[in-house]
Amino acid sequence: MLTTQETTCIVCEELKEEGIHIFSNFICVECEQKMVSTETDDVQYQYFIHQLKHISLSYSE
Repeated sequence: MLTTQETTCIVCEELKEEGIHIFSNFICVECEQKMVSTETDDVQYQYFIHQLKHISLSYSE
């Protein structure tokens, strides 16, 4: 689901307007683009994995 209201990104922890919701969590467009273009041997890849572990599997509307 795409959003256009300010929400805190679970990756960069900044308030952003555009991004996606995964269950009740938000990832901004910038972080999403960085994640999909980061190679698995890049140091930043481990940071993304760590941050994504914070995704809550509960769904709330």
